[in-house]
Parts: sequence; structure tokens; C-alpha cells
Amino acid sequence: MLVWYKTEMSGRISNFLWVIGFCAVLGAVGQASAQGKFQRYIRAVPADLFEMCVNRSDDIACYFYGGLQKKRGNMVNARDAFFLGAQLARERAGFVCMLELARMYEKGEGVRADSIQAYRWYTVLMTDQPAQDLRAAASNKRQSLAAGMTADQIAKAQAMARAWKTQRGS
Repeated sequence: MLVWYKTEMSGRISNFLWVIGFCAVLGAVGQASAQGKFQRYIRAVPADLFEMCVNRSDDIACYFYGGLQKKRGNMVNARDAFFLGAQLARERAGFVCMLELARMYEKGEGVRADSIQAYRWYTVLMTDQPAQDLRAAASNKRQSLAAGMTADQIAKAQAMARAWKTQRGS
């Protein structure tokens, strides 16, 4: 189930933020308490989200900023925000950033379509994420990708995933 939130940014030029996949970020948290937890992100202007992502190492802000940039068609900025969110992954949102990166590479959204990179991110997500639902989603996507890949491509993607884990110390 996807929940879409439409929020007009206060005191600024009318700008609508549609947050896609909010349920994935919220996980098992109740909607009312989650809305309170995420209000600062929902109400933030893009510059504030960017600042929280980059200067405060806030993976949730990276997810929200990346989602906003993706919605606006700024795919390079979205990719960069999702990548930073993946590097910072502590909260569920950081792991959802990995999922978004994999999808972007799989579909060629703002990046050159690259099944090796997509497979890599699905693999990292599968092995690093404690939540069963995200692991299952990544596993299913990775399995469908593998059907169109060579053994060498899969080996390269797996090596990249291992290198990522070694670099992060996870």
C-alpha cells in the first residue's frame, strides 16, 4: 500500500511534495506517531532537506530530498541524495535510498540503465537491511534481474556489493 502525502510548503512559492512509498519508510510505526516523527521532513523546504542530508548526515532527509528531486525530474540530484542516504543508512529511510538507487539503475531513470549496478544495490540491501519486507523486495527484484544477466555480470555485481560492505564496515 502506498500512502501519498500532499503538503504545501509554508511561506514559500506553492510547491507540492508527493512522498511516494511513505509506508515503506514508516514500516510498522503507527501513522499518527509517524506523521509527528516525519513532520519536520514533510514541511521542510528543499534547501533545508539538502542541508540536513549533507551537513547533518541525516539519511531520512536524504530520502525526502531525493524523492522530491526525483518528482521534479532532477534525476542527477535524486541519485546523489539517494547515494548519500545509502552511505548514511541507519534508519529505514537510508535503506530505502538503496532501493531507490537500484530502481533508478534498473530503469535507467536519470542514469544509464545498468543491471550490474541495480543488482549490486539489491544485493547490499538484501544483506544489510534487518527488515524482512525490504529484504524480500530486494531479493525478488534481484532474482528477476539475474534472469537477463550473464554469470560474469552477476559476479561483478556481487564483488561490488562485497566491496561496498567492506568499505562501510558492515
